[in-house]
Amino acid sequence: VDLYRADGKVYVRVVDYKTGTKDFSIDDVKRGINTQMLLYLFMLCSKSDNNFCRSIGVCDGDKPIPAGVVYLSANIPTIKISFPEDAEKIENKAQGELKRSGLLLNDPNILTAMSKNFSSKILAGITRKKDTGEIRGKALTSSDDFKNIYTEITDIIKDISSKLRKGTASAAPLRYGSTDPCSYCGMKPLCRIDKIHGGYENG
Repeated sequence: VDLYRADGKVYVRVVDYKTGTKDFSIDDVKRGINTQMLLYLFMLCSKSDNNFCRSIGVCDGDKPIPAGVVYLSANIPTIKISFPEDAEKIENKAQGELKRSGLLLNDPNILTAMSKNFSSKILAGITRKKDTGEIRGKALTSSDDFKNIYTEITDIIKDISSKLRKGTASAAPLRYGSTDPCSYCGMKPLCRIDKIHGGYENG
């Protein structure tokens, strides 16, 4: 959890370190998948009077402001260098191999706080034109967008919880595109799903 304080406000960014590569997809979130780091962000920013808010310096009655969520690969990058090589160039090459994706608040001051030189690598692909100052990138989002995503995730969790309370726990993993959760599931010997003619049926 990263914090930024400005003008009496506290902004929160959540970074999820992955051992492999992971691309953020808002479509996944709308399907109820990969909501974990957004849940962290929204829970941290949902209340104004708690120990967390007091500990980070949020003013009474205010709430922390969502500034972003980012997937960051924790794999140590392998780079090729020619000796002798300047230490700064080595660091820049290594930084260039790190991949980030996510959602970041569309606010020049917040983005500059995350990266003083507005590095697109650090800002999940977001760039700023030098001549016009225009900011672009699919990771950009607004405060209203964060509010809408919060509402969607809340509705998804309520729906899942309601089904569980009613006893709905069918062996029907969500699949779309090339995603097949059954391919890495450790419960295959006990599962009621049988693969038939390239499809799945409840046994």
